[in-house]
Amino acid sequence: MNYRLLSTLLAMACTAASMSASAETIFRPRASIGSSSYELAFTESGDSLSKVSYLKGGVGATIATGQLYFDVGYNGSLGAKYSDSYDGSDQDFLRSDLTLTVGYALPNHITVFGGFKSSGPYFGAGISIPAGSGIWSFNGAIAVLSATLKDDTVTFPPFDAKADSAGFSIGAGYTLPFGGTQGISFKANVQGYNYTGWTDPIYTIDDIKETIVAFDVEYYVNF
Repeated sequence: MNYRLLSTLLAMACTAASMSASAETIFRPRASIGSSSYELAFTESGDSLSKVSYLKGGVGATIATGQLYFDVGYNGSLGAKYSDSYDGSDQDFLRSDLTLTVGYALPNHITVFGGFKSSGPYFGAGISIPAGSGIWSFNGAIAVLSATLKDDTVTFPPFDAKADSAGFSIGAGYTLPFGGTQGISFKANVQGYNYTGWTDPIYTIDDIKETIVAFDVEYYVNF
């Protein structure tokens, strides 16, 4: 079974508010490592189609000037496997995310942002709160996405169904700057999507929900 899997929104949207407070242009590349749990299940029965925990890595960069910032990010699974829900065999689990984001810093450390991923647009807001030598950040977003569900099995006729989804993402993080231009961030994120109205000429497919929980450690440097 081959899914178009949907992804993590940027916890960076919150901390960028403090980063873009002046007219100075800042370039911030980053790299991250983390873990994620993923489940795809039927909404009504709760029966799982796939459930897996895996390591993931990511890279990205932010350009901030004045109160405006632009961000691009990519992350993907690292050697992940999952057990097939039908025959119990181990299958490769591949998941990757590419996001493009534009954000604007408002007063009181509030940020609004919007962006696009391969399956549709998303919009959200965040707030950053200085605490000690670091910064707490909190964000939330909604997304209107689309998905394709494919099965090329030789046992049954193949299907290629499409559906739309409304979903949410909430995140929190703590960023600790050091060395003047560097920093490390600890982030947590939860996403949920519900896919309805599958269209397929042969099969009737029930609503499907997708749940993703992720934890990341990220290193960045400012130029």
